[in-house]
Amino acid sequence: MFIAEPGCSAKVRLLPTLVCAAAIVLVCLPAAGATFVREGLIRAGGDNVNSVAFSRDGKMLATGHNGNDVKLWSLPGGQALQTLKGHGSKVLSVAFSPDGTMLASGGEDKSVKIWSLPDGKALATLRTTGNVQSVAWSPDGKLLASGSKTVTLWAVPEGKILVTIPGHKSAVTTVAFSPDGKMVASASVDQSVKLWSVPDGAAIRTLKGHTDDVNGLAFTPDGTMLVTGSEDETLKLWSVADGQTLKTMKGDNTDNVQCVTVTADGKAALAGGNKDKKIRVFSLADGSQLPSLQGHLKTATCLAVSADGRMLASGSDDNTVILWTDKDAAK
Repeated sequence: MFIAEPGCSAKVRLLPTLVCAAAIVLVCLPAAGATFVREGLIRAGGDNVNSVAFSRDGKMLATGHNGNDVKLWSLPGGQALQTLKGHGSKVLSVAFSPDGTMLASGGEDKSVKIWSLPDGKALATLRTTGNVQSVAWSPDGKLLASGSKTVTLWAVPEGKILVTIPGHKSAVTTVAFSPDGKMVASASVDQSVKLWSVPDGAAIRTLKGHTDDVNGLAFTPDGTMLVTGSEDETLKLWSVADGQTLKTMKGDNTDNVQCVTVTADGKAALAGGNKDKKIRVFSLADGSQLPSLQGHLKTATCLAVSADGRMLASGSDDNTVILWTDKDAAK
């Protein structure tokens, strides 16, 4: 269902990434100086949305739900395309392959499923030892990383395990490949962030400094820095080369940070999780807080960005999708 909404504007551009859990808001945020108009709202059928992901061409959105299924939506209109059923419990994470021919989903049924697109047929089911809270594709689409009790690297679509990495002391909440595909970052309930080499899974370094669960992470576009968000109510900016903390960011009325993403120009980070329903925006140059994004009726709990950096999808407990578009880019 698509409902027209009044317009508004913003001036940030986003890096493609995926991080987090619940309904959805799509916010199109192109390059600095562009104008953003709020186009409409998608109602996700009253089912909590735990994860969102864009296809690389920006024509499709995938959502993972508490109702054990994955839903596909067309963009920019937000029409429902199909529902993929097969998980036995909540779907916690979804991710499109870089070429858009496959979709990966992970859930509380301790499995990762690989779906073919556009027909939505199940290609493989990959079994893990714990709830799969995050899935991520390598930039070349040949590998898939999953985060559960461990970090696992899979060859896809065969579903062959390349390496299982048991380095965290508690559950893994988020995984992400570096832009060059040479390393995987993982965040955990054990309050740490770890970097691993690809494809052998060798430990590179551990980033320590958060004092509570780390729920979200995102590389900057050049791969030199990493942004993390934690239940200690802070975001941290790290140097990938030496693991040093470059900045610690905490906004006004900040609650637990549940998800993060980084703008395509690498100048700002966005974070969701606040009880005031806002998405916080921070400058990575000086750590200052920028104007927040507003629109959710409940907490924003997941973020995903389109490959061209012009759309942001934010998930919330309000079970909706708000779509914002860049009218200047359409000219």
